[in-house]
Amino acid sequence: MTDRHFMRLAIELAAAGIGNVSPNPAVGAVLVRDGKIIGEGYHARFGGPHAETECIRDARRRGNDGRGATMYCTLEPCSFHSPEKHNPRCTDALIAAGVSRLVVAARDPNPAVSGCGVRLLRDAGVHVTCGLMEQEVFERDESYFLSVATGRPAVHLKWAQSLNGRIARAGGGKTAISGAEALRHTHGIRAAVDAIIVGRGTLDLDNPALTVRYHHAGNREQAPLRVALDPRLQSRATARMFDSLARSMVFIGPYAPQEARDRFEDRGVGLVELPVDENGRFAIGDVLGALYTRRVRSVLVEGGAVTHKAFFESGLWDRLTVYVAPILLDGDVAAAATHPQKHSATVLERRVVRLLDDTVCISGLNPEAAERLQALRWDYAEQGDHAGCTLPIQEETYVYGSGA
Repeated sequence: MTDRHFMRLAIELAAAGIGNVSPNPAVGAVLVRDGKIIGEGYHARFGGPHAETECIRDARRRGNDGRGATMYCTLEPCSFHSPEKHNPRCTDALIAAGVSRLVVAARDPNPAVSGCGVRLLRDAGVHVTCGLMEQEVFERDESYFLSVATGRPAVHLKWAQSLNGRIARAGGGKTAISGAEALRHTHGIRAAVDAIIVGRGTLDLDNPALTVRYHHAGNREQAPLRVALDPRLQSRATARMFDSLARSMVFIGPYAPQEARDRFEDRGVGLVELPVDENGRFAIGDVLGALYTRRVRSVLVEGGAVTHKAFFESGLWDRLTVYVAPILLDGDVAAAATHPQKHSATVLERRVVRLLDDTVCISGLNPEAAERLQALRWDYAEQGDHAGCTLPIQEETYVYGSGA
């Protein structure tokens, strides 16, 4: 068995936490001695034990300890104290367990950790190597790395369209465009995000539930936050996304009628008031900022075209996924990307093309997002072992493990 084999297992373990641990990263760990796995763990939920601690506990349950063992961890172990952090430092747990070697896939870009976990462990005599399968970790927990880089939630735009670029039939109403496999794929995306956003038009025409269904739902302990953008609060409080089964929120403007506010609040829907411009529209940065302060680190923007266009024009988006079905639709309800805008010449980076039955799925990164991720990659040869360490951190407003 090779280091790569065990790191791949740690990455697979980490994936089980995606959707449940935000704003923390999804982390997996494997403990190995003499080529045999003696412990496994992952960060399962926000507020729960971290992967490294769970891995050591699992080894003890199996009758093992960490003395002389190698731990494979997808992210640099946390290395700081904070009044809001209830779990002990993972670096202390590794040292106390007697782990002699640590293989880390990626450095944690959080400034409270970056480089410090490695330094503390090396100072304690642990042999630490970094960078094995780093790209795979960045891809698996892309939203975490992007949110750290931008200070806002990672934004994923998604829609389905016909061959002629239409997202609905003439006359409006809910239109089924893509097939069953594409729908399952969409719900897999939903299962990994903290919030799903729709505009008032989509809410009124489609009346979506915005829930996570199919087999992906079992990976989550809590459904994503369901968010509507409705400056004048003209939507129906009885819409499906406002049922009592999941959290929901509506962003409203200062002129939303009090009577309408009361109807939504009576149903337990959270209302967040934001300023609007002269056209009665929100600044996308304000929307994302309000979500970020509420621990939202990733959002899926499901539409419609007006909402997608607003995100395009703001430049505040990171990934785009489009499902293209082999049909032609009449009408003029066109996908946002068919309208002229400053990003109309954008070529998606790290593109992935899938065939889902008869539907083509194209997904890729905004080039600016790809550059941000690349900037977080550690140049191990040039920057040295301890570059980037910013201890001590005393007053971080958000740190890995905050509240955990």
